Amino acid sequence: MVDTDTSESAAVEAPPYRFVIYALVVLMHLMLGIAFLAPASVLPLVMESYDLTRSEGGFAVTSITLVFTAVTIPAAIIVTRWNIRPVFGVGWALLGVTALTPFLSGFWWFIVLRSVQGVGAGAIVPLTASIIMRWAPPREVPIVNAVALASITVGLAVAQYLGPPLAGWINWEWAIGIEGIVAAAGAVLFVVLWREREALGGVPPEPVKIGAILSVFRRRETWLMSFAVTGPWAQFITLNTWLPSYYEEERGLSLAAAGLMAGIFSLAGAPANIIGGIVTTFVGRRRPVIIWSGLIIGAAGITTIYAPAGILLLTAVVVAGFLHWIYEPSLFTIPIELPGSSPERAGAIWASILTAGNASSFIAPIIAGFIIDETGSFLIGIGVVCATSFTLFIAGVLLPETGPGRLNTPQGART
Repeated sequence: MVDTDTSESAAVEAPPYRFVIYALVVLMHLMLGIAFLAPASVLPLVMESYDLTRSEGGFAVTSITLVFTAVTIPAAIIVTRWNIRPVFGVGWALLGVTALTPFLSGFWWFIVLRSVQGVGAGAIVPLTASIIMRWAPPREVPIVNAVALASITVGLAVAQYLGPPLAGWINWEWAIGIEGIVAAAGAVLFVVLWREREALGGVPPEPVKIGAILSVFRRRETWLMSFAVTGPWAQFITLNTWLPSYYEEERGLSLAAAGLMAGIFSLAGAPANIIGGIVTTFVGRRRPVIIWSGLIIGAAGITTIYAPAGILLLTAVVVAGFLHWIYEPSLFTIPIELPGSSPERAGAIWASILTAGNASSFIAPIIAGFIIDETGSFLIGIGVVCATSFTLFIAGVLLPETGPGRLNTPQGART
């Protein structure tokens, strides 16, 4: 197991260049957040341009997650046999394929571009665990996870904030195209700055055995962590997809103001991840934050629909966004700390979590859009999805504690 107490040897062997690697990981997650929600803030314009129903509009946003879901686990098994630089570089570059959006017309061409982004995301995200285990001293792991996850929320917020102004200045196709160009430039930067490195400790890694990697998918912990994220991730993407339209059509906000509210919802995750990482590092335990977040996250999501306009609505949006992210540094640290963990095994568990979460994220906005079309009610469509978020609480109760704080718990009691 990866102990979170930094040993003297680990401290000596952790090179200063790791901060360059951390910056690259953060930048990639920023681009990932932008890519995932780029169409959401301009969805009314996309739907008008392509004459889409709401369920088709939901598919325009979540098609990236469909491919991401299909690719992540196979990629986690295959790419462990290759060097990180080419795989990560190409995968990152694929996030920038939407730079072609202004030059390809038609709804299905847009879906193709979003799907290619999903391939890129599926190739690179599982490798993040491997990169962190190679470069981060054990005690820095929760903080690195927290900052990387925080950068996703910043990317989501950037997509929500910049989409409407860019679309108004030029058009929505070029707004998404510019975001793709920036992502492609980031991939070039990674290829130039990346350095290969063995896991900290200087012990040469054993040859990667596919059977050893596949064994993690039979572990109870893998299934529980995958189950944990299905509800909250479905709720998060559904709210990000439909809140701008809901606030514009039902609350009378302008598209820019609605995008701003959705951006605040995403941006609240940035401090949440940092605080979550600090708390889990200081306390030395992972489960409490997961359990408490899971207990109240669904109710918080529903308040974004029912809260009166003004300060109460803003508070509801901030609190809901905060709760969607504060638990993630704890959850994504557990695979690195499990007994027998390795960069390849941790990456495979991450892949399983991402596959489950993104599968629910793909389906949920489409289901919500269908319900909205059939009932004419945003409240019913979004509320049904919010009810699923209790999966986080259930899994948190059943997961083992892996943090060093468990050693201070009398007789191994679980909390």
